[in-house]
Amino acid sequence: MYCSECGKKLKKGSLFCGECGAKVKKEKKKIDLKNNKLAIIISFIVALLVICLVTLNILTSPKHIVSKYIKASINKDSNALYSLLDLDGDKTFVSKGVFKKLIDSNLKDSNIENYKIKSVTYDTDKLTAKVLFTYTLKNKSGENTRFIELNKSKDKKYLFFNKWTINGFASSSVIVKDYKILVPKNSKVIYEGIKLTSKYLDKDNKNEKIDVYKLPQVFRTKTTIEATLSNGINIIDEVTPNLLFKQYQLKLTTRNLSDNDNKKIVEVVKNNLELLYKSAIEGKSFNDIKSNFKAKDLTSLENSYIKFSKNLNDRTTKLKNISFDDIDITSAYINNNGELNIIAKAKYDYNVEYNLGEETKESSKHSLSYFTLVFSLENKNYDLVNISGFQTFFYR
Repeated sequence: MYCSECGKKLKKGSLFCGECGAKVKKEKKKIDLKNNKLAIIISFIVALLVICLVTLNILTSPKHIVSKYIKASINKDSNALYSLLDLDGDKTFVSKGVFKKLIDSNLKDSNIENYKIKSVTYDTDKLTAKVLFTYTLKNKSGENTRFIELNKSKDKKYLFFNKWTINGFASSSVIVKDYKILVPKNSKVIYEGIKLTSKYLDKDNKNEKIDVYKLPQVFRTKTTIEATLSNGINIIDEVTPNLLFKQYQLKLTTRNLSDNDNKKIVEVVKNNLELLYKSAIEGKSFNDIKSNFKAKDLTSLENSYIKFSKNLNDRTTKLKNISFDDIDITSAYINNNGELNIIAKAKYDYNVEYNLGEETKESSKHSLSYFTLVFSLENKNYDLVNISGFQTFFYR
C-alpha cells in the first residue's frame, strides 16, 4: 500500500505517512452481492428440501396414515378415507361419490371419541408395521387398546418414500378388478346409479343372447343393480362382488318381479296356453299357427306342439274345450342362454267327449297343471320358444 500524497510505501497498519505525514486513506472492500445472493438462494433451497423430505417422510409414515384413518372415521369424512385407497385407472365405478354412498352407512356405526398413537413396531423385514393406539368410546368409560396392521407396497409414494396401506382397507382388499355382469341381450343396466354404456361391453365374451359388461374396478360391498329387459321387465337386485367369483349373472325371481310385470306374464301365459290347446283341439298343424310366434328359432316349440297335439288327439276321451281361469307364477328365472323361464300353476275348466257303448257322453271338470314356458328376450315382446307340462289326459 502506498501514500496517496507522496507515493512512499506505507507500513502495514499505518495511520499516517512516515515520509510526508499525510493521513492514510483506507480502501473499502467491495462486497460481491451477486455471489452472496446465490449463496442465500442455495441455502434456502437446501433448507426447503430438507423440510419437504422430513414432511413427506412424516406424511407417508404408518403412524400418520393410521392417525388419518382414525380421524376420518371419527369425523365421518369419506373423502379422507377415499384418499387412503390411492386408486389408479378408470374410476367410474369407484369414484368418491360411489364410495360415499357405500361407506356412509358404515361410518354411522363409528363411535370412537378420542385416541392416542402409542407405538409403531415393524417386523424383521420391515414389510409389515403394527400401530398401537388407545381410544375411548362415546358415552363409555375406560380406555381401549387396539392394533392396526399396515403392509408396505412394492410401489413408492412420491417417487422415494415407502407406500403403506392399511391391512383390510388397501385398494387390493376393497376393490374387485374386471368385474363382469351378464344380462340378456339389449338389457339396460344401472350399476349403483351409473348406467352401463357400450364402452364397457366385453365384445370377446358376448353372444347372440347374452351381453357381458366388464367393469374395470368396483368396490367389494353390497351394491344395487337395476336392469330393464328388452320386453320391459324391471329387475332390482343386490350383489356383493368378491375376489373368488368375479362375475354376476342377472337373477330374476318372483320376489323381484313387480306386480305389473307379474300381471303381464300371467296374461301372456294364459294367451299362449289357450292358443296352443285350441289349435290342437281343432287339429291344426304347427305351420297353421306358426305366424302367431315371432321368435327367430321355433324348432323346440314346434317339436313340443307336434308331440302334444298327437298325444291329445290319440285319446279316446276327446278334449272339446278348455279355459284357464287362474294362473299363478310360481317361479321366474333367466337361464344361461338369456331366456326367460316361467313356471306357472294353471287352474282350468274343461269339457270332454267320450263314447259309452253306442252313446256319446260329455263331462265337465275343473283341474290344475304346472307348465314351464320359455321366452326369448331378443325382442321387446314375450316371444315363446318352448313349452312343457302339457296335460293330455283328462278325467271324464
